Amino acid sequence: MLKGRTPTLNERIENVDYYIANGKDYNATITKYEIERLRAENKMLRAENKRKEMEIAILKKEIQTIGRRMRLKA
Repeated sequence: MLKGRTPTLNERIENVDYYIANGKDYNATITKYEIERLRAENKMLRAENKRKEMEIAILKKEIQTIGRRMRLKA
């Protein structure tokens, strides 16, 4: 990424994907995309939080479905 320019969403996603795919290797990500360590870590944490939020939403929906099934059987 160029200094002083805001990266596009696709560039950010690419950075995070590269970071996760390489075993959360900060140095490789920093070197490849020329970003500082903190920015790479923040992007990774945001991506992890989003993934966890989606997992929670799916699990809540599954719990509701199981509850309905149990009520129908009773």
